[in-house]
Amino acid sequence: MFFDENADVIAPIRGYQKPTQLELYLKLFKNDDHKDIKTQEDFNEYYKTFKSEFKE
Repeated sequence: MFFDENADVIAPIRGYQKPTQLELYLKLFKNDDHKDIKTQEDFNEYYKTFKSEFKE
């Protein structure tokens, strides 16, 4: 579960995530980019253009 600064749930992310998979969500929520994502297509575009900096 990810929470915002008011302890409101941003999103429940299910299952085990590898560091590089988790990085996408950490940066998405940290930068508040999730607020601009309204559709699955928006998320898919974010996912497609995301560049991981973590090493596996």
